[in-house]
Order: sequence, then structure tokens, then C-alpha cells
Amino acid sequence: MSGAIITEGNTRRDLTKAVIYSLLLTILIYVVLSFLVPRLAFLLSLIAFPVLTFLIYNSIRERIKVSDILAGRTFTCNSISVLMEKEQAITKTAVMFREFLEAMKNWGGQEVMDIEPDTQPKLRVIEHEAMGCVVDE
Repeated sequence: MSGAIITEGNTRRDLTKAVIYSLLLTILIYVVLSFLVPRLAFLLSLIAFPVLTFLIYNSIRERIKVSDILAGRTFTCNSISVLMEKEQAITKTAVMFREFLEAMKNWGGQEVMDIEPDTQPKLRVIEHEAMGCVVDE
């Protein structure tokens, strides 16, 4: 589940930015290396471009995965309101993801939900054991 997405970002925009930044850096690397090691400058620049694109994309992307939450991740924003919105979105989605993980515990068993008018739904989880059935409420 570490690759599961908690909040979506604008992948196309983030990837475009990463390609532009890495292209500029690759050109700079090529210019510098062409003076130092002219024969290897082009090859090293070709290697640098995808590596830089990958590193820059992963540092600026707004898509948040479960692995980001587990390992930790730093976000930068230009305004506090954008940062607060991002925090609320992450928190809301993380709570939903936790509920999903709780529901996954009972996969393979049965869930029975009693729904009556004007009352909160009651969930009963039926798990099978070797000796019989266990009912949790």
C-alpha cells in the first residue's frame, strides 16, 4: 500500500516544470563539462537529464503517497492559506485511508450493516473461526 495515492496533484504541470528545470541544468552542465572534458560532456549530459528530471519531479510534485507520509516529506508553499488547504486535504484523505485499512482487516469475512430510518447504521462483522462464527459489533 506504500504506493497508494493519498492526494492527487497536477502531475502534468509538475513533470513539465521538472523537465524545464532539468533541461536548463543539463545545458549548464554541458557547457561547463565541454571545457573540462569535451569528449564526455555530451554523454554525461545525456545521463544527467533523466536523473535530474526524476530528482526534481520528486521534490516538487504535489501528489502525496502513503510512502511520503510514512517516510516524511517537506512541502513548500508561497502562502499560508495554500499550506493550510494542503494540510486539511491530507488530513481528510488520511482519515479516509485509515478507515479503508480498518475495513481491509475484515476482507474475506462478512459485513452486515443494519440501516434503519433516523438512526446511525450499525455494522456487524462476522468472522469465521475453526470452531464456529464470531460476531463483533
